[in-house]
Amino acid sequence: MALSADLTVRANLDLSDVFTTLASDVLGVSFGSTGFDPSALLAVIEGAAPPDLGGLRASVSGTIDVTGARLDLQVPTPSLPPGLADLVAHLGSIRTALPSFDVPELTGLDGLGVRIDSVRALIETGPLADLLGLVPGLQWSGTLTRAGGSLGAIIDLLRTLAGLTAMATTSRHLLEQSAGFAGLLDRDAADAAGATLLGLAGDASLVAALRNADPADAAVAAELAGRVEAYLDAVTEVATTWAPGMGFGEAALLGLDATGTSGAIEVASVVLTGVDLSGVTTLTADVRRMAGPLLEAPLPDPHVFVDGFLGQAALLTAEARLAVQTWDVAGALAPVTNLSDTVLAPVLQFQQALAGVGTEITGALRSLRSAVGEVDLTPVATALDAILQPVVTVLDAIEAGIGGAEATLTTVAGEIESGLHDAAAFVTTASTSVQTSIGEVSGLLGELHLQELADTLSQSLRTVAQALAAAQLRPYFDAAIDVITTAADIIAQVPFGMLPTDVQQEIVDACRPIKQLDLQPVEDTLRAELATIREGFSADALQQIDAGYQEVVGVLAGFDPAPHLAEFESTVLSQLRTQLDAVDPMALLAPVDEGIASVRDLLADLDLQAEVLAPLQELFAPVLDAIEGLDPAALLAPAQQAVDDLRTSITDALPVAEARETLLDLRTRAAGVLGRIDAHGVVDVLDDRVIGALAEMPSGPPAGPFGSILVSLAQASGFRADEPAVQDVIDWVSGVSVGGVVVQGRLAEAHGRVTATSAAVASLDPAPVAAAASAYHRALREAVAGHPDDSPLAQAITPLLNAVVPDDLLAGLADNRRRYQIALDADALLLGTLAASGRSEVTEAASQLHVALEPLGAFPSRLRDVLTALGLDPAGRPLRVVLTDLLREAVHGPVPGELAGLISDATAKVLEALDVVTQSGLDAVEALDSVLSLLDLTPIVDELTALHTQIHDEVAQLSPDALLGPVVASGTQVVDRLNAFDPLAPVKQIVQAALDAADQVFDSVRPTVVFAPVLTLYQQVMAIVSGLDLVSLLQPVLTAFDGIAAQLDEGFDHTGDALQELQDALPSEVQENSIGGSVSVDVGVSF
Repeated sequence: MALSADLTVRANLDLSDVFTTLASDVLGVSFGSTGFDPSALLAVIEGAAPPDLGGLRASVSGTIDVTGARLDLQVPTPSLPPGLADLVAHLGSIRTALPSFDVPELTGLDGLGVRIDSVRALIETGPLADLLGLVPGLQWSGTLTRAGGSLGAIIDLLRTLAGLTAMATTSRHLLEQSAGFAGLLDRDAADAAGATLLGLAGDASLVAALRNADPADAAVAAELAGRVEAYLDAVTEVATTWAPGMGFGEAALLGLDATGTSGAIEVASVVLTGVDLSGVTTLTADVRRMAGPLLEAPLPDPHVFVDGFLGQAALLTAEARLAVQTWDVAGALAPVTNLSDTVLAPVLQFQQALAGVGTEITGALRSLRSAVGEVDLTPVATALDAILQPVVTVLDAIEAGIGGAEATLTTVAGEIESGLHDAAAFVTTASTSVQTSIGEVSGLLGELHLQELADTLSQSLRTVAQALAAAQLRPYFDAAIDVITTAADIIAQVPFGMLPTDVQQEIVDACRPIKQLDLQPVEDTLRAELATIREGFSADALQQIDAGYQEVVGVLAGFDPAPHLAEFESTVLSQLRTQLDAVDPMALLAPVDEGIASVRDLLADLDLQAEVLAPLQELFAPVLDAIEGLDPAALLAPAQQAVDDLRTSITDALPVAEARETLLDLRTRAAGVLGRIDAHGVVDVLDDRVIGALAEMPSGPPAGPFGSILVSLAQASGFRADEPAVQDVIDWVSGVSVGGVVVQGRLAEAHGRVTATSAAVASLDPAPVAAAASAYHRALREAVAGHPDDSPLAQAITPLLNAVVPDDLLAGLADNRRRYQIALDADALLLGTLAASGRSEVTEAASQLHVALEPLGAFPSRLRDVLTALGLDPAGRPLRVVLTDLLREAVHGPVPGELAGLISDATAKVLEALDVVTQSGLDAVEALDSVLSLLDLTPIVDELTALHTQIHDEVAQLSPDALLGPVVASGTQVVDRLNAFDPLAPVKQIVQAALDAADQVFDSVRPTVVFAPVLTLYQQVMAIVSGLDLVSLLQPVLTAFDGIAAQLDEGFDHTGDALQELQDALPSEVQENSIGGSVSVDVGVSF
């Protein structure tokens, strides 16, 4: 059976019938029925009409007209109350004056006095005086003048005395310390020790002697050891004289503390420079005036004491004791104890005046609250609800109607998907059937091994073609042509006419066959035979082979599914798509979707923010702005900040805690001094022996207890002070010596000592001495090291060298000297600056004190007059001696007992008065603390801020945002619901999912997709059959034959031309000449 018939039988495939059946099946699938009637929904949509917004707009407009007129009458202009505005303005002016309020960083009574002066100056004049003048009846200036005048004068006195004491203490300390370290360095001794060591270290003979000595000679060892010991003693002497002088001097220089001393002098100088003791002068004059009755009273009558002073003295002492016991301390000191009340009263008035500034703000806030409470926004809310409710009803009805249609549309979508899946199954079944049939064809072709046959035939024909292509005739033709051409060229060069005629004849005869040679018949024969072979390949055999091949190809072409697939997709699938579109739910929903779009425009003209809230908010804006403008924290912030800054500045300048501690310390010290007075104990042990011992006792500190108190106060104020310095101050104030000259002389002497010591240190350079000693020591060691360790020489000298090593003793001298020199030069420079001043401020301060205290000189003068009148002549005798003599005489009478009682009573009264004054001072400090705490706007601001917050919160609850907020929010939700209203969205999602599934099914059931494996299999079959195209396989053989024919044509053409050239060159007849003879010639031509 022919291959084509066998393929038809085995395949048993009619693609036309397959695709006809497939088309019928696919087009017969069912997509169900829509069953969806949108008429009810469309009726609801058509019944929805845009609401009338006129009523809402009229309601908003009417509310604005009524409420606006009412609020305009009650909204105040936010402003600062006039009284508070003045307060702020004055406080602002005070801030510009605050730099003058700054005072030096001083402590103790000195700083307290300076600060009191600063505060008093600011309050008596300038912006602060204007500020305090705002409050009626507030008289700060007089209050502080009464409270601080006397205290300020006392502080000025104590401050000046403390400054002088500090200047005396510091200058004396500097002089004493400079004397101490200046004597530590003996320059001459140091020079001598250095010269001795340099001389011994330069003795090279000792090194040579050690190196060349007999180490076993004990006598030589002893002699050399003595010389070594002398050198080492010189090293020790240098260390002893140089090191203490520089090391101890450096340490002692730290005790000089030139930097700290300079600072202490400059602090004291600042206090004394420009000192003003006019207050002290006034105070002493007042004391002198108050003591006038006592000082101007008649002196005791000397005649009264003719019979003895002691009797009258006892009587007077008893009377004085009674007067002391009955003295009313509280009443006498009432002006002082009432000081705190005097200070605090005007401050309370000031606080009350500040508290009144909140009345206007409170009234304005409550007025605003009342006005806002009368606003009625109910009509607006009602009108808005009337507009929105019909729209909500329409939206709900549409959503309900679409909810009922959702199930129907979901069923339609399911049926679409089911029908498409059925169509896909039909296509898949057809594809499987066709693939099976073509698989049979592929199997048959596989059994015939056509691929192997085609490969073998192709290889064989390729071999034949290669063999024919290798049969090249061109080289043979080329060789023959070269030989013929060469022969022709040679013959052309032979002089044929010169040969004998007989020879010529022989040549002509020999060449005759060549000249008669003709290649054309040979060429024609070869051409005919080659053409016969070539034509044999393209005649009936090839035609028969090609006919069989074409028959097989024709059978297989009937199995090609591609044309059927193209037609199926262009017709059947198109018809299927048309059927699907006929039941498209989206098309059914289109009218409803368009109607819903019109519903979204129902409230398109309604802008709740612009038409409702914005106008009402604009109406309320002045109210809210007024409330914000009445914010007490903001309104009073400038005043509060100014008051806070002022209070802080005053507190910094006049620290309450420091004043309290100073008063308590003063009371403790005074009580301690008075507590040591035990008059009765003295009387009990008083006798002639004790009085004699008292007379022999050394004098106490200068100025007695007052000197000790002065030193304590100066130390508490940060000054350097000691009791010996008090005598210097007494001498300067009394005129015994000039304070500035004394201080400048001390500073100059101290500077001279430091300068001299610096010069001495500069002249002593330990570096060359230490270097020479160290080098000599190494030389001695090396010399001894050349001898046995157990030799007498080594044992005598090595321990000496080990015991004293110059590097250990002298190495630190150079660095010590460098540090010492730097410190001395720095202190010399600093002290030179101090000594350059004449210290006129000391002299001036002492002179002013002398003048200021001169009124108090009446008291000791009066005491001398009284003593003289009493017969106790004090002339030329110190008061201590006078009193000692009086005690010696009175010890055996009643006077000591009465006097002891008087002293005890007076001490108790002094302590009582001290307690009253101290407590009064503490009360004044507490009053000042209260003043500072009351000078505060915080309570007012806090109270008003709480009220402001309350009103603000209440008004916020009555604002359009709060009252209409829920209604507007509901309306906004309706508008937002309209804008986003798409009740078909769930249905659209379901339908779109079905349509997406349909598209996916359409893509997946396209025959070109499903039949892709069939097409691939068919293409594989056609690839196998294409290998049997013998015409194509024979083409290389035929091409090889055509190449040989071309070579024959070309070869014969060129060979004929060469032969013709040779024939033309050969002679054809004998040429006559005069040469005779006979030559035998053999001419031959070969190919």
